[in-house]
Amino acid sequence: MGKQHKKVVDKRKDFHFKTANILLKKYDVIAVEDLNVKGLARTRLAKSVLDAGWSSFLSILTNKAENAGLLVIPVKASGTSQDCSNCGLKVPKKLHDRWHDCPNCGCSLDRDHNAAINIKHRAEGHPVLKAQLTSEAIAGVAEKPAA
Repeated sequence: MGKQHKKVVDKRKDFHFKTANILLKKYDVIAVEDLNVKGLARTRLAKSVLDAGWSSFLSILTNKAENAGLLVIPVKASGTSQDCSNCGLKVPKKLHDRWHDCPNCGCSLDRDHNAAINIKHRAEGHPVLKAQLTSEAIAGVAEKPAA
């Protein structure tokens, strides 16, 4: 049984490294939910959370990003799938509800897609990105030719 377990662990680790490489080649900034993995490991989702190796993947992704001079931004996880990414209304769902339908604005999309948009919006408010956008705007103003 030990050999089979090691094989699964090695395959998962290989998948994590390859996925991190793909993401970091494609993006300079990656936003992730700042999940309490230890807390989730004590819920009915424990087997799924631990089996996926979420903590391990985030460690690999963060370390590889730092080594490449890129950025991984953890954002507050609460409400990312409940809040409408279009109008901000809280639309309560149970875990088995996989579709987001906003009664306020009519936004209708996959629950995970809705959450991803919310995560992106929260990351855009990160101080490092705000500072970068501000410095780019200042540089852009400075480079404009005088009229």
